[in-house]
Amino acid sequence: MENIFKKEEETVFNLTDEIRPYLQETARWCRFLAIMGFICMGLVVLGVAAFLLFGIYSKLPGNSMGMIGMAVVYVVVAVIYLFPTLYLFQFSNKIKHWLLTKDENAFVTGFANLKSFFRFIGILTIIAICFYGLMLLVMIPTMMVLFNR
Repeated sequence: MENIFKKEEETVFNLTDEIRPYLQETARWCRFLAIMGFICMGLVVLGVAAFLLFGIYSKLPGNSMGMIGMAVVYVVVAVIYLFPTLYLFQFSNKIKHWLLTKDENAFVTGFANLKSFFRFIGILTIIAICFYGLMLLVMIPTMMVLFNR
């Protein structure tokens, strides 16, 4: 009788040499996109500083609150953008480390970061689609009322 509680044999971690150049190129592109993301976040921070400065020193009544409100929106966008950028950067670093050392833990952690990146982007996409649907549900009746006067 066969032992049904027998431990599964350990799988051997082995990737062919054919896939290494693909992973190397993917890591390079992910690093490039992550660095561009960090640069864009820096530009957003500069935009926030500009909104705050114009908002504080604005002579127009009520203009300062609008500028400060825009600064808050930009900060929220920058914080949201930070997470997928970090996930891409960490994926790139871990895969490059794996390519040099063949450390299985680095490989697994790298792909865990890539999974987190796609999960985060997927959730943002679902939120955006829901937001657009909600906007349509509000805008269509509003436009019908406005144009049927």
